[in-house]
Amino acid sequence: MVKVNCNRFREFLKCLEPMGEDLIFQFSPSEIVVKGIGQGNQIIGDVSIEMETGFSGQLGESLEMVKKLLPKEVSDVEIVFGKQSLIWATGYKSTLLSINAESCIRVPKKDLVIDPGEVRVNAQQVYERLQSLKSAFTGQSFTMTFDPELPGVVSFSDFDSSMGSMTNTVVTTTAITAKEEQVYPYDVIMPVLNAIRLLSDGIDFRFMDMPMNEGCKALVIEGMSSKDPYLIEYQYVIAPRVKDV
Repeated sequence: MVKVNCNRFREFLKCLEPMGEDLIFQFSPSEIVVKGIGQGNQIIGDVSIEMETGFSGQLGESLEMVKKLLPKEVSDVEIVFGKQSLIWATGYKSTLLSINAESCIRVPKKDLVIDPGEVRVNAQQVYERLQSLKSAFTGQSFTMTFDPELPGVVSFSDFDSSMGSMTNTVVTTTAITAKEEQVYPYDVIMPVLNAIRLLSDGIDFRFMDMPMNEGCKALVIEGMSSKDPYLIEYQYVIAPRVKDV
C-alpha cells in the first residue's frame, strides 16, 4: 500500500487524456508509464510519473473510472495497485477493476526516430495563441512556421478565403536554426496543450520525418513538470495534416 497525492495523480491522468480512454499502465516499483497511439493514429503519447507503486506489471485501465474513483474530498489516499486496485482514506474506500489489455489502445512497438535539436516555448502562451486562431476561423488546422531569419519566434497562422488571415507568434528561449512550415490539426494539439500548460513553463518542440509523406513532419512536444510532488515527463507526437479541410 502506497500513499498517493490526489491532485498530482489527477494531473498525470489529465496528461493521458489526449491518447484516449482505455489505456495500458506499465508499473515498476518506482514509476508508472503509459504509452499509446490514439485518435485514428494522429497522436502517439508517452507519459510517466515517478512515484512509489508497490507493484510491477501491466494493467489495462479505464481512464474515466480511475478519475471517478479518485476522491475529491481528500488530499492523499492509500492505494494498493493490482488487477483489483484498492483506494482508501479516512471515511472512503473503493475498488478499481482492471480491464482486458486487448481492448486498450495500441502501444507503439518501436522507438521513434526524432530530429535532433529543440525549440523551447512557453506552453501557456502557445495554448492562448492557438485558442485565438481557432476561435477566429472555421478551419480544422493551422500552420506553424520556424524561420532561421526570425530565430527567436515561432509563428502560428490561419486564414479564411472569405474573411482574411491571422498570424500569432510566441517568443522562444532557444534559437531556431532550421526552416520548417507544417500544418497541424487543432483537435489533436489543443487537448495536449491544455493537459500540460500548467505543469511547467517550458516545453520543447521537435520534429519527426513521415516516410510515407515526403516533406511532412510530425510535431514532437516534450517536457516535464517543474513542481513537486512526483516528476511527470511527457512526449507527444502529432501527425501533420497535408491541407486544411
